[in-house]
Amino acid sequence: VAIEEYLRGVVPWEIGRPGDDALEAVKAQAIAARTYTLRHLGRWESLGFDLYADTRDQVYRGHTGTAPITDRAVRETSGQVIIFDGELARAYYSSTCGGHTSTLTDVWDREGAPYLTGRRDADVRGRSWCRESAQFRWVEEWSARELAQKMREHLGEELEREIGPQEFGVLESVEVLGRDASGRVQRLGIHTDRDSFTVWGDRIRWVLRPSHSRFAILRSTMFRIEEKRQDGALVAVVVRGAGFGHGVGLCQTGALGRARAGQSAREILDAYYPGATIRPGTTIRRRGSAQAGV
Repeated sequence: VAIEEYLRGVVPWEIGRPGDDALEAVKAQAIAARTYTLRHLGRWESLGFDLYADTRDQVYRGHTGTAPITDRAVRETSGQVIIFDGELARAYYSSTCGGHTSTLTDVWDREGAPYLTGRRDADVRGRSWCRESAQFRWVEEWSARELAQKMREHLGEELEREIGPQEFGVLESVEVLGRDASGRVQRLGIHTDRDSFTVWGDRIRWVLRPSHSRFAILRSTMFRIEEKRQDGALVAVVVRGAGFGHGVGLCQTGALGRARAGQSAREILDAYYPGATIRPGTTIRRRGSAQAGV
């Protein structure tokens, strides 16, 4: 699939099909998605393809769901990419930052980037740009029995060790052990009558999987925990959270808010990738290797 045709099948599924008042946000999304694509070409070459067609890379559904506004954004930004220090930027993005973006190294065990440092994402009146999102604030709740079952199923996978039902035991408490500068939970402690476990960074979302919502994993790590007890025993856990996704880079609903306030695609990208520039994507170095053209 040619890059520009591929983007026609990505952009509407990543940022949606908003009205014309948000065109500049859709353009910013197109530029970020193009940059991500070119930087990661060949990522899964050993598996016989370049990129996954889901959230492991970018959601792609061919020409299903294409729309005039997303086609226009791809067309009017054709070839444009985000550059930092002469290389394609790591143009990460997620749905809703909850009012504060994340620092790359706080989320994943990867080399940092100066343009991927968390910051408050609000207008001059202190209102979060993504405040209109349905995922801006949310609540999840589990009975202690339900949450223990989720943890038995998934904790071992995230800690890369075998944890059998007997080894896990009875869930006694869940606590926040550390937060990053954005307020996201960086270390989560899980305590049972048999052992204690610590989960780090974004993998926390894979352990605290919802039981009664449409989301496969917890919406974000920006949350606080409330425990419900009866006669001292844990009976339920409530998580009150903010945002949806890892929070690194461009906030998609924040970009929509910025566009509706009159910001251009360039201003939006400057806000989420500060210090990076937008250029035509010809002869740009990709991850310090051979040059790549659009």
